[in-house]
Amino acid sequence: MSGAGGRFSDSIVFEEGSTTNILTTKMGAVFDGRINNIAAQEVEAMQQIREEIATWDFPAYAYTYQFTTWETYVIIEHEMVVNVALCMVAVFIITLILIAHPVTATLVLISVAVAIAEILGAMHVAGLFIDNVSVIYLTLAVGLAVDYSAHIGHCFMLKGGDNRTERVIEALTDIGSPVLNGAISTFLAVVVLSVSKSYVFRAMFIQFFLTVIFGVLNGLTLLPVLLCYVGPPAYVGAHVSGGTTTDIEFAAVSNKPDYDAAPGGAIVAKGEPVNI
Repeated sequence: MSGAGGRFSDSIVFEEGSTTNILTTKMGAVFDGRINNIAAQEVEAMQQIREEIATWDFPAYAYTYQFTTWETYVIIEHEMVVNVALCMVAVFIITLILIAHPVTATLVLISVAVAIAEILGAMHVAGLFIDNVSVIYLTLAVGLAVDYSAHIGHCFMLKGGDNRTERVIEALTDIGSPVLNGAISTFLAVVVLSVSKSYVFRAMFIQFFLTVIFGVLNGLTLLPVLLCYVGPPAYVGAHVSGGTTTDIEFAAVSNKPDYDAAPGGAIVAKGEPVNI
């Protein structure tokens, strides 16, 4: 091709030996620049041009390298829901096995689910989009957030007694500081990423920071409140505040002493508690 049509020579393939029979060709088009960085409009534009081409009488398809990114927007929300839901199911099964009580495992799951919802809201405020990078870190956040709640729930089950509030206070006294220290150490591990100029590393820092904040906040505040209201009984044989089951057994011995002579002439009253 020459003349005015010469600029299209790279876009047309003729049948061998012919200058009129076209085997294949490509046509260029430009999207409106106002849709740039607006995921919903980019997806809509991609789908509309494909629908239009589908009405043509000859086979054709639309393609631009940007479609590789826009295709992600089409499925990313569904994939996020599926992956996070599968992680939540795995968390529930594992906590149910390790904590060995369905009520406590459910309360831990609720605490983690609330943390994930809070992280999604904070991501919007921080300017993070739902893309392949943020979805990966959100999936990891499920595994990190459960750590703070599972320890509280398990420690609560180890505390005996009929008063849920006292059991929660004892659990927080025993495990609250280690959980908080774990959150601080996780934050310190990723804080260096805060100065990175890479989107991947900045997204990682923001989401891990949010995971630490909301994970430990729900583990130390929301979960204890739920346990105070609907927490299950402790494990059989769990520690009772103020003494052990052995102490209670001693206290139940008859108050009527039965004196025996011990070696050396000492007198010992049987049945009375002896301080060792």
